[in-house]
Amino acid sequence: MPHFFCITTLLVLSLALCPQAHAQSVDRNARARLTQSLDQVDSMMLAEKYKDALPLADTLLAHAKALVGEATLDTIYIRTLHTCGRILYFNGKYDLAIARHEACLTLKRQLYDGENVRIAVTLTNLGICWYDKKKYTTAIEYQQQALAIYQKLNNPRLPALADCWNNLANAQADNGQNEIALESYHKALIIRARNEGANSLGIASIYQNAAGCYISLNDVDEAIKEYQKALSIYRLRPKEKPASAAHAWYNLGQCCIITGDLEYAEYCNEQALKLRKESLTANHPYILNSLRSLANTYRRKGDSDRADYYFNAVLESRRKTLSPGDPQLSNSISDVSIAAKQSGDWARAEKLALEVIEIEGAKPMRDSLLTARLVSNYGNLLLEMKGPDTALVLYRQAF
Repeated sequence: MPHFFCITTLLVLSLALCPQAHAQSVDRNARARLTQSLDQVDSMMLAEKYKDALPLADTLLAHAKALVGEATLDTIYIRTLHTCGRILYFNGKYDLAIARHEACLTLKRQLYDGENVRIAVTLTNLGICWYDKKKYTTAIEYQQQALAIYQKLNNPRLPALADCWNNLANAQADNGQNEIALESYHKALIIRARNEGANSLGIASIYQNAAGCYISLNDVDEAIKEYQKALSIYRLRPKEKPASAAHAWYNLGQCCIITGDLEYAEYCNEQALKLRKESLTANHPYILNSLRSLANTYRRKGDSDRADYYFNAVLESRRKTLSPGDPQLSNSISDVSIAAKQSGDWARAEKLALEVIEIEGAKPMRDSLLTARLVSNYGNLLLEMKGPDTALVLYRQAF
């Protein structure tokens, strides 16, 4: 009877293990489905379909949490945090993106050694987020930490190294270190040209980033050349990078406003707005920037009706999405106040001017230059409405 014993034992064991085997099968299937979803989102992000990816951010994270439970030190959970952080960042939700990337960094540092490239990737993502929050010193610190990891790999053709140099240069440029930034852009350009060729999309992004440095160095003509080189590449692939091409069109439009070519500035801003609407949500800061730039262009062209329309559209959106003390909201209220004055609606112009001065004056650490500009706008308004004596009283109180 020994054979019977063996068979019976195996049968009992197999029955006992069935629930566990079933659970493992379910777990594998769930992981496979989540991995497939993450792959699909990565493809969407690569194609810059950012607004299409946004509704998936919370769903993906919920699925990952349900899958791993308390065992968050799991590569698929870490990947989900990374992907959700990118989705949120590209949709302008920088604080939420930072929270996801910081959680991702904490887990990666527990799972990998300190010089692992996976850690460098998250450091880079955090640097980019802080850059868009205009915290340039913090952005530089994160990018330098990532760069130190990549350089230790001793691979001068490493694509991530080019990305890191480019991101570092962006932060250096907006931190006022334009000459240093141009050197960093050049290093990124060399690596990308070797790896991707002269007409790659990565090269285009460096051209337009370098153009920003030339603007800061008051070399607008050189900046225009860089933006045009970038756009010549984007035109070769019109469907691949709409958001990046939109940046180039937008910034070229700003250059044309500076040089006084208002017709071409209008065209550039219209191109930027069209492309941004394809890939971004309606209230995204970049779309509002495009609307505001169009309004400024129409104002300079003397088309007060269209200028007023776009300024009001921006203000309406910013009232919904920004806190009352945000400087961008103050700028928009001031824009509409000036537009109202130019169209002859003096009562509305004064009401809005007073609103923005009240907002800025309530700040304990207010931006003195911004406040001075707003007070100056109101003073000019009073000068035209009520004469020099009333305006002089305001100026004396303010300064």
